[in-house]
Amino acid sequence: MRRPTLLAGPIPAALGLALVAWLAAGCSEQTARPTSPFSAPEDPLTIGDWTRVYPEVTVADLDDVWALDSDDVWAVGSDGTVLHHDGQHVTSHAFDRDERIIGVDGTGHDDVWVHSDDHVWHWDGRDWDPVPIPLSYTWAYDLEALDAADDGALWLAVRRDLPVPEGDGHVERRLPVVLRRAAGGQWDQWVLSDQQTSRMAMWTVAPGGPRIVVSGHPDPLVHHFTGAAWEPLDWTLAEFYAADGDLVSALRQDGEQPPTRGIFRIGDDLSLSPVCEGFSANIICRSRTLLLASTHEISGVSGCQAFTVLDNARAPMAALAVPERAGAAGPVVLAVGDEGLLLRGAWREDWTMTWSELIPQPSTTVSSLVADGTTLVAEDDDRVFVCEADGAGWTVEDAGLDADGLVLGGDGHVYAYSRNWLDPGAIARRTGPGQWQSLPRFPGELLEIAVDAAGRVAALSWPGRDQVWVLEDGQWDRLDPPGGLVDWIGLTPAGDLFALVELERVGTFLVHHDGHIWRDISPAELAAGRGRFWVSPVSGRLVGLGYRENPSGPSFTWYLERRDGSWQLDGPLPLPAPYEIFQETPDGTLWAHDGGRLFRRQAGTWEYVLDDQALDDAGIGGISHYWVVPGRGIYGLGSHHILHHPLPSTR
Repeated sequence: MRRPTLLAGPIPAALGLALVAWLAAGCSEQTARPTSPFSAPEDPLTIGDWTRVYPEVTVADLDDVWALDSDDVWAVGSDGTVLHHDGQHVTSHAFDRDERIIGVDGTGHDDVWVHSDDHVWHWDGRDWDPVPIPLSYTWAYDLEALDAADDGALWLAVRRDLPVPEGDGHVERRLPVVLRRAAGGQWDQWVLSDQQTSRMAMWTVAPGGPRIVVSGHPDPLVHHFTGAAWEPLDWTLAEFYAADGDLVSALRQDGEQPPTRGIFRIGDDLSLSPVCEGFSANIICRSRTLLLASTHEISGVSGCQAFTVLDNARAPMAALAVPERAGAAGPVVLAVGDEGLLLRGAWREDWTMTWSELIPQPSTTVSSLVADGTTLVAEDDDRVFVCEADGAGWTVEDAGLDADGLVLGGDGHVYAYSRNWLDPGAIARRTGPGQWQSLPRFPGELLEIAVDAAGRVAALSWPGRDQVWVLEDGQWDRLDPPGGLVDWIGLTPAGDLFALVELERVGTFLVHHDGHIWRDISPAELAAGRGRFWVSPVSGRLVGLGYRENPSGPSFTWYLERRDGSWQLDGPLPLPAPYEIFQETPDGTLWAHDGGRLFRRQAGTWEYVLDDQALDDAGIGGISHYWVVPGRGIYGLGSHHILHHPLPSTR
């Protein structure tokens, strides 16, 4: 049974006579539809050997949601998206037509209906079947709302271009029309007005109760179904926003008085009485004494006396639903919105709500990706997402901070830290699935951190980039290198601290803190060029890539590795520069990238592995970072995606 989305007098005699013959012909017409509009689920993004693994199901904009129980939820949206949530997992019913599915409703597990602007499909528990609509394409139409009734009937609110008598001829107007498909398949239809309408809404006041249609904006017309015909209701609305059951959100014009914006209740005689004035809602959803209102605020009302603003979802919502059957989980609310937003909200007795994502989605951009063994950990400038080794799916973990940076420590743990001004200096260590330990807050704003095998943390401050701090025994100590800006810091598992310092008009130096003072250990190749360094948390190796420009010929890249207090040089290398070494796998392979191309070093030799050109050509965007998980493959970090590529064979 339908609770409506946002946004109908008797038919004038002249209009009715003019349309009788035409409508009769239209009711007998059945437009051909595909026999199998839905196909087996398939990954929505597979290009070459790249497959998207996060977000798992969709990034389509979702427009509507309907729930029978908390474990039987349907959501629909752009690009033919139809999703089902069974209480544990969300599955996609892939649609082979590029249509925006804008509405969903049902009465049972095996009776679900969805519609686009001009098509309707029915789910019988096993398959999706197209439902022919008795509307000719000779006259354009838009399906505005769908309502599945408990008696097996299907109701459709339609805006349809029809000829209307005017003078000696006819004019074409988009009129409000209601269609009813009886349980036996017979269709009836009513034209509610000869006035052009811009939008429509349809709902029932109570299960089995009066059905109401609102059409037009502004100055909407309101009609109710008597069982045989549609009759007008004089609600004197100036604007209609939304409705659910016996509650209506509208701007009402009562005589000569100023318009009243508020929530109104439909009485037994179908008249309106004010509930709460001065408040309007774009979305209303009712459960006991609950109102959900607007795209950004959620409010509860008890006894219709006062509204309490509750915890909001993390993004604007397009539609809300309360399960039509009381589930074991208690009162819940489902919400959908743009970019695959599908949320379940659980109410507490103190009128607060907690939200959980049924499809973990990035709120902005996915900006960090590391792995703790075979467990992938990612963050998106706000939250932390985890995919365990079994690949069962991504879950959101509460790290206790607004994470916008991740690092794998020399102790084998993943560390999350906050570089933003909303939660400056926060650091947390992941100690197990869903378990995060907060560390003493850094005394300033963080740029990056490094961690040794003992869990000692080194941190580089921002925005000055001239302060290096070390967290030891619960205290932060400052160990600033001499002069200049610090471009990078590193800690070996054994606790050796390094920093790359840039001195104005002098050059770049690599320095090492021996426990007492900083010492210059710069390789000779760094004096005439640039370098990027990295400390492996696996072996403790200090490695780098030096780069020197050559205006008169090819530029050069060297591989640098510090062994037993001296530098070992390998190069020039066949690598475009600059490159960054970012990972060492347990087999000793070093991995480097430049954002798009991936290289590895095995047995003393660098080789090209793969690139992201196929993704870029497909308009998906390039890879900004990689991470290699032995036995699982290569993962690439896009702006809103994490993609997987099989691991090429080793030499």
